[in-house]
Amino acid sequence: MIQLFSRYKGNYKSIFIVPIGDVHFGSKYFNRKYLDNALRFIDRNRNRCRIFLMGDLLELATKTSVGRSVYDESYPTQKQFEVAVETFKPYADLIDVIVEGNHEERIIRDTSFEITQEFAHRIGRYDAYGKFNAIVNIQVGDLMYSSYVWHGATSGTKETSAINGLLSMREKAFCHMYFMGHTHKLFDLPREIAVPTTCGNEVVKMKQLLVNTGSALDDGGYGDQKGLAYTRKGFCAVQIFAEQRKMVFHYIDDLVA
Repeated sequence: MIQLFSRYKGNYKSIFIVPIGDVHFGSKYFNRKYLDNALRFIDRNRNRCRIFLMGDLLELATKTSVGRSVYDESYPTQKQFEVAVETFKPYADLIDVIVEGNHEERIIRDTSFEITQEFAHRIGRYDAYGKFNAIVNIQVGDLMYSSYVWHGATSGTKETSAINGLLSMREKAFCHMYFMGHTHKLFDLPREIAVPTTCGNEVVKMKQLLVNTGSALDDGGYGDQKGLAYTRKGFCAVQIFAEQRKMVFHYIDDLVA
């Protein structure tokens, strides 16, 4: 794991973290409107937004993939890669971290080609490449917010498995926020944790926010084959504040409505 520091240098009273992952460029079930809504929000608030790229930007099916693999793709790997570069390069200055997902791992496993690393090079943000996971620090006013960012992994398909995956992140890193993708579920999980101090009789309670970051896929394909539950589509934004420690979860669709 590495630690990264955001390039944000503004003086706004609040800014937004927009985690984008599980886009799956090339999947037959990719719906551009979910991604466009997130990018539209970022365009409107460019100086107040930071982007976390959460992995599975590409479908990257191989003949050994689960489901119908290459037969469920709209276009091949090279085009998926080029579309991702074309989409995110205009936002390169806003990207604070790039982690790879299990779909990118398919290519690495079969060919040893580090496709996420090459993507980071192509958009000019190799310094934001976190490989599997990273801690990202953002200074807003006098407050530093720390985030643990990981594509994710779960042992099941239920929401409880996603919650367990999020909670397990707190066993690896102590942060204000935790961002996990992979499950295509979009929800937040506020928590508090007691923090010891060197004086006084009372502990300090630190607020934490755990976020499952959503996807750009419609229902169908492997999810329907396995009977997975329907989930809310799209992405979110987490608003963090300069004058008090505060983290607020928003659905992107609500912000651009």
